[in-house]
Amino acid sequence: LYQMHGDLVEHGQPVISIFHRPRAEAPLLEDQGLDPRLASFLFVDLASSDLGAWLQHLVTREDWLRSTVEVHPVPFSVGLPNQRRFETERVLLFRHPDLPAIERYHLPFSVASLAGKCYVSLPARQAAEHARQQAEVL
Repeated sequence: LYQMHGDLVEHGQPVISIFHRPRAEAPLLEDQGLDPRLASFLFVDLASSDLGAWLQHLVTREDWLRSTVEVHPVPFSVGLPNQRRFETERVLLFRHPDLPAIERYHLPFSVASLAGKCYVSLPARQAAEHARQQAEVL
C-alpha cells in the first residue's frame, strides 16, 4: 500500500522512503515498551512544502500522532559486526495511535547512511517525463 502513496498524493519534490527492520537492536525498542514486530519503521525524506499533503490523511483520518525521536547509534555492546558512530539526531516522528511512544531509536548508521528497501516517488510531471523517456528507449 505504501508503494502507491506517492501516486495518490500530489507532491512537488521527489520523496525517498527507506524501510528499516530492527534485528539485533530490537531489544532496545522492547526496553521502551514497543514490540518492533508490530510496526514498520519508515524513514521518509521529503520537502517541508510537501509534508502536509504527504501526511494529511494519516493525521486527520487515522489520528496519527506527531512527536520527535532521538536517533542514537547502536551501543557497541550489542555486537553488530558492521556499525559506525554518529552524533545523536532528533527527527520528526509520526506514529499510529495504537503504538506506544518511544524516546530513542537505535541505528547502526546515521539516518543519511541507512541502507534498506527504498521507494522513490516522483512528482506527477517528473514521473510522466521519466515514463516517456523509458518508452522511447524501448
